Amino acid sequence: MKLPRPVIFFGAFATVVLVIVIFATLLLPRLIDSRLIRETVSSELLSKSQGSVIFGKIVFRWFPRPYLIIENAEVSFDAGAQASIRSAEIYPSLFYLLTGSWVLRRALLLEPKLQIHLPVSAA
Repeated sequence: MKLPRPVIFFGAFATVVLVIVIFATLLLPRLIDSRLIRETVSSELLSKSQGSVIFGKIVFRWFPRPYLIIENAEVSFDAGAQASIRSAEIYPSLFYLLTGSWVLRRALLLEPKLQIHLPVSAA
């Protein structure tokens, strides 16, 4: 039985797309420098928060959609406030990511903790 030409072309096109997606999934993490992403995110948070920022681990994932995982993050401010997050998943906007800028679309925080040290008042 001979298959019609449109079925053959569609099968070949689907195979090529599948191979490109598999290679992109395997090669993009090797081409993107995670240290550069870590330094960029750290410096951006440091400039915005006016305090110190410490990250345990930062991983950038491409599949199924691009997102950034930050584990064991600690932020301390000059006024005595501290924040810690066990894990945060940050999802950028795909449209702005394709244009070369980083715009936050959604952030999921796991076990966020905030501590504020208030001054003792003399009563």
